[in-house]
Amino acid sequence: MSKSNEYITSNYDALNAHAEGVVANEKELRRLKRFRVDRFWIRNVGMLMLAIGLFAILLATAYYIYKKYSTAEPYIETKIVNIIEQVPGPVTVLNTVEQVPGPVTVIEVIKEVPIGSISPPSTSSPSPPIIRNIPGPARIVIQKVPMQASENIDKFTLWYKKDMNKDGIASVITGAHYDNVDSLIPFSQNCYATPQGNKSNINKDIHLADKNGRDDIEWQKISNEEAEIFGATVKVLEGAKTHCKFRTGGAIVRKDPVTPYPSALPPKGILGSGSGFYVNNKGYILTNNHVIDKCSKVWIEHNNEDIPASVLKTNKKHDLAIIETNRDSEFFVKFTEFIDPVEDVMALGFPQVDLLGKEIKRNKGSISSLTGMQGNDYSLQHTALIQKGSSGGPLLNNKGSLVGVNYAKFKDNDLQGIGLAIQAVTAVNFLGGNSVNFEINKSKVKMDWSKVYEQGKKFTVRVLCAK
Repeated sequence: MSKSNEYITSNYDALNAHAEGVVANEKELRRLKRFRVDRFWIRNVGMLMLAIGLFAILLATAYYIYKKYSTAEPYIETKIVNIIEQVPGPVTVLNTVEQVPGPVTVIEVIKEVPIGSISPPSTSSPSPPIIRNIPGPARIVIQKVPMQASENIDKFTLWYKKDMNKDGIASVITGAHYDNVDSLIPFSQNCYATPQGNKSNINKDIHLADKNGRDDIEWQKISNEEAEIFGATVKVLEGAKTHCKFRTGGAIVRKDPVTPYPSALPPKGILGSGSGFYVNNKGYILTNNHVIDKCSKVWIEHNNEDIPASVLKTNKKHDLAIIETNRDSEFFVKFTEFIDPVEDVMALGFPQVDLLGKEIKRNKGSISSLTGMQGNDYSLQHTALIQKGSSGGPLLNNKGSLVGVNYAKFKDNDLQGIGLAIQAVTAVNFLGGNSVNFEINKSKVKMDWSKVYEQGKKFTVRVLCAK
């Protein structure tokens, strides 16, 4: 009889399921813990990046403020000068001279306006100079220049107006029409009356007279009907003709020159000399008054040629003189647009010709003050060497522009090396006030000093005089 083993088979499914559930729960807990850790680091990293970004913005802002306020250049004071308007706009004769080169005297002209205007302009006075008080070093700006001549002025009219304001007549106006500034006489003239109370109605203006060139005046016959439409009587209008002012000459009348043109070449042995320079292409030269104030005759020495010249106008206070020649000049100086308180300059001229020779001399230096001796406001101080004979020569900056007219140096040993020059703004006032044309150089291009010299010696001249 065989023996058999008995055993009991147990079912562990429930236990295994529980164990698997526990393992699954553990895995889920570990996943949740990792999620929390990851979220913590992500948040912290995000906050760190945000902090770094804000710090960078603050740093950039601080750097910008530092650069702006700790390294900014100082403001520059600007003194605006010369507020008389340029031609050809309306001007009042009381405040300026007329538009032709050379010294002039205005006659019989109360007001002048461009051609095409119906009536003379108002008599409003020019604005006063403007000074801006801003901290920092001074800088003189030539913003507007005085009345000056222009070769491009043509077909213009000069008006004379006589205000009546009685018997139905408001005013009597005479217009003289010129081809250009060089015209010796008007090509035509006309005179008319304007009625009271109808200043803007030109249809009621009535012609009184006409004149063509050098012909006789043609007085207009006025009918009773025309007078009635106008608003006055024939007798009144006939009387108004006496207020017609016709011109018999050019736009200007020149004064007698200070010295006439010499008829011979300069004599030897009795000459004084100085320097000067062309200011336009019409042969006009600027120099110092003390160069020519004792001269009876003047010549210009340029390119080994003696050119007859005439002194037209002088200004003793500012030590300036205008010389006219009968030669056009291709080369002439242009004036600086502004004068900086500190800029390098070059002086050109003909000093001590007997000892140093006739070759033009140049010396470099810099502006040391925008005021002159005892603080005057029409000259400046510089360190470019000048000597006897340099007077009247140009003082140029590195753009080749004129900043001054050399005129003196100190004799005191303690002040050796300091030169004085009339400011460019003073010079343009003098030229413009005498209707001599000039140009302002608006170029910002700096040149090599050798080019400044080569350009400058083409318009710098020696002034000779017989005493």
